[in-house]
Amino acid sequence: NLCIGQILYESGAKQRYPSNHQKKGELVKSYAGAIGIGQIMPNTAYGIISKLSPKEAGEMLELGCTPVYCIRYSDTVREYSKEWISNKRNNLIMWGHIMRSNLSKRPNIYKALVSYNSGTGGMIRFVNNGGNVSQHKYVKGIRNTLNVVEKSV
Repeated sequence: NLCIGQILYESGAKQRYPSNHQKKGELVKSYAGAIGIGQIMPNTAYGIISKLSPKEAGEMLELGCTPVYCIRYSDTVREYSKEWISNKRNNLIMWGHIMRSNLSKRPNIYKALVSYNSGTGGMIRFVNNGGNVSQHKYVKGIRNTLNVVEKSV
């Protein structure tokens, strides 16, 4: 449930704004520039793609994303990364890759979620300063989103 809640919290589970929104049809973007259903920063996408093993790249292709090798060899890396994650399937596959990686490094869903939001360093600083990851504002936001959805169903 928390991963579903994460997508709902990040973007309302939308890649683009719906027709009844003032920004209808435009990509869902954060003030910081994160894009789409998984709210992924273009530089984050590039950083991950540039380090993918051939096996990981192949797994992503098998899931249906567009080829990632184009990003590695593009002169306009940031723009191409932005274009790549503007595709809903690519964005969702990248979100899954990030979360799987987070969970494999720290098999605790709360730490994985906080790392997704704040980066590994942010999560570690939060914990080292006495924070409880299950009570992090990002996790609380996800829980609140899930509560609203559950009440409306």
